[in-house]
Amino acid sequence: MKQFEDDPAIRGVVVFLHHAPFTNSSLVKDDMDVQRAFLPAFRESQKTMAMVTGHAHGYEHFDRHGKAFIVTGGGGGPRFPLLQGEKRRHVDDKYDGPPLRPFNFVELSIRDSGLHGYVVGLPKGCHDFCRIETFDLSWSTPSENAPAGHAYPDRDLPDCGKTGKEASCPDVRTP
Repeated sequence: MKQFEDDPAIRGVVVFLHHAPFTNSSLVKDDMDVQRAFLPAFRESQKTMAMVTGHAHGYEHFDRHGKAFIVTGGGGGPRFPLLQGEKRRHVDDKYDGPPLRPFNFVELSIRDSGLHGYVVGLPKGCHDFCRIETFDLSWSTPSENAPAGHAYPDRDLPDCGKTGKEASCPDVRTP
C-alpha cells in the first residue's frame, strides 16, 4: 500500500476481497479477520477509494470515512435476505432496496474525476437486466502524469423494482 501511496502515477486504489468487513447478511456476519488485517492500512491510505467484497450473497453499499464498501455477492449462488429494521447490524447501507437483492455485478469505469460505478441486477425469475444503482468515487489526489479517463456511456437500463421482499422484474418495453 505504501508503494501505491508514493507513486504519483497511481490516482486511486480499489481493494478486492472475498469476505466483507461489514454486512447485514442473515447468513454471514462481519468478518473480523478482514477488519483486523486489512482495514487499518485501507483507512490510512489517502488513495484507497473502495473495498469490493462478496460472500454475503446480496448487494450492499456502505460509505465510511469517505471510502466505499461494496458487497456484491449475488453472482448466482443462493441468495439470502439482509437483516432489516432493528435486526440490522449497520444502518448505513446506501442502497435502500428489498431484503432479498437481485443477482448482481458492478461495473467500474474510469472518468477524469474518478471512478463511476454501475450496478447491474437480474431479479430471480426475470429475463432482463436492470439498474440497481450508480455511484461515483472521486480521485483522492490529482495527478498531472496520469492518463485522462475514458468516457464510457452510461447504460440505459430500467431501475430494479424495490417493493416487497425482493426486487421485481423491470418494466422493459421493446419497440
